[in-house]
Amino acid sequence: MTWIGHATALVQYDGVSYLTDPHLTQYPFRYEIIVEPRYTQPALTFEQMPEIDFVLISHNHYDSLDHRTVDMFGDAVLWYVPLGLKAWFLERGISAERVIELDWWESHRFNDRIEVTMTPAQHWSKRTPWDTNKSLWGGWSVDIAGFKSWFTGDTGYNQRYFKDIGQRLGPFRLAMIPIGAYAPRYFMQSAHVDPAQAIDIHLEVRAQQSLPIHWGTFQLTIEPILEPAQLLIEEMTRRGLPLEQFQPVKIGDTLILD
Repeated sequence: MTWIGHATALVQYDGVSYLTDPHLTQYPFRYEIIVEPRYTQPALTFEQMPEIDFVLISHNHYDSLDHRTVDMFGDAVLWYVPLGLKAWFLERGISAERVIELDWWESHRFNDRIEVTMTPAQHWSKRTPWDTNKSLWGGWSVDIAGFKSWFTGDTGYNQRYFKDIGQRLGPFRLAMIPIGAYAPRYFMQSAHVDPAQAIDIHLEVRAQQSLPIHWGTFQLTIEPILEPAQLLIEEMTRRGLPLEQFQPVKIGDTLILD
């Protein structure tokens, strides 16, 4: 597993490669003049990517669904998207047979070894002033011949969701869990977890190892951009949990799992 930056991770197992929320360009919005560019560059450019089999999209916010990056991959990959989002891909010229649209708990067999399941999350969707919550949001479980990984997507904390995911689909060998964009809490807590809640998720879904994502790339909220990693380490230490289970890595670092 290689962290490309923000919510983009590259997972490779047994000849299969998939990406989560690929964002390889400079701005987390449609218009470049409104927001700050990336704080850190993606670990791999599009040209440096290995051949990708499929891509998981969690929801339609611009930092997760980058239209420029989607155009780069086009029909070369299979896209897994939440309910209501397929039409957006078709409008961009992606072939209908290259987009799989799923509801929470629905599964699709990529082939005879791989099953992809959409999982619940506490979030929302919006891309224009007219489409608030017109498409779904969520995470993704990927089972490759018994190797189970899980991409949380953006989410607020909902214990019922995460315990249910762990019971139905876990335990997971690898989980990719967001830790950033949480401040101020009174405003962000319904949509984004903080590092302490990310640890709760790690435990509730029964992940053997988790990667903290959704931090250190874009300045989306008011906490210092490197604070999420510091707080995660402090909270893991305070709880007496082995840091190797859930610790920050640098963008571009690769975790090789036994």
